Amino acid sequence: MKYYTAFEKGTLTNADAAPRIRDLRAEQIRLQRIRGEVVSDLEDKTPRKLDSEFVLKHVQDLKDLLSTAHLRGTEDVSEVFHQED
Repeated sequence: MKYYTAFEKGTLTNADAAPRIRDLRAEQIRLQRIRGEVVSDLEDKTPRKLDSEFVLKHVQDLKDLLSTAHLRGTEDVSEVFHQED
């Protein structure tokens, strides 16, 4: 909204905004390409088989985390789901 107001008041010109708009469009294209690659990678992968030991370890980790999460904060919960195995 502040950019719209600046354009209306004349304090921001097309020439001022053009480089930033160009950079944002290039970034948008780059991100769309990466998204497409990620989606393609996900579609090509078959689900991996999980053994009971793997699942039980993660269940126990989650139980441990949830039993102490209220003391440490909710950001710890996301750590469990973002660990590389």
